[in-house]
Amino acid sequence: MEYGVQVNERVTTKRRSHHGQIVLTPRDLQILQWIGEQFAIRFDHLQLLTGKYSEVPSAVSETGLSYKATYRITSRWVKAGLVERKRIFMNEPAWIWLTAKGLQMVGLDLDSRPPALTRLAHIHAVNAVRLYVETRVGDEARWISEREANALRKRDKKKRHLVDGELEYQDGVVVGIEVELTQKRYARLNSILRELKRDYGSVWYFSAPECYNAVKNAVERIPEHQETFILYRLSSIMKDSA
Repeated sequence: MEYGVQVNERVTTKRRSHHGQIVLTPRDLQILQWIGEQFAIRFDHLQLLTGKYSEVPSAVSETGLSYKATYRITSRWVKAGLVERKRIFMNEPAWIWLTAKGLQMVGLDLDSRPPALTRLAHIHAVNAVRLYVETRVGDEARWISEREANALRKRDKKKRHLVDGELEYQDGVVVGIEVELTQKRYARLNSILRELKRDYGSVWYFSAPECYNAVKNAVERIPEHQETFILYRLSSIMKDSA
């Protein structure tokens, strides 16, 4: 049976089965847009995200909405053809990403394809950072996804490095977001840092333990680095979002 999709401006999670339709709520659209912007999301992070938008605070724990409740939500999306849900690695939660229909539903003009296996660790880390940042800045700033932030940068030959996201405050200040999982050669890292300093008044740099010291040392060699770079340990961010 093919399901149609209907958007209801009123908050409701009821499925009108007699019409063969899945009714989407504003919450559904917000979460689906978030996922589309970030390429994909692992199920444990999705529990945190659905918990963030839950209308029943008592149903939300430190790990977000329950597995069962989140699974029910994603099952509606799967039936409507808006997402794919797949367990990719043994002993790890499933991943969810939007189909072409799902991207169109939330107004994202992006390619629809499964995330590359080599990109999953990075996507997961960036998602953890976004969840962490959004929890702390609230409505003061808007997260600009990697896809959106780099749309113009890809056309600018002077900008060789693509950022992992941006944070735009209400007063127009834009913060560059960088997430580092592996150690780069010094020359490449130094080039990235100087480009970031040129393009942003402030950069929040989240580094994994394997490369934190290398990034820290490279940052300290940049003139007036204190005015631009704020360094975070990615391990503590991942722990907070786990």
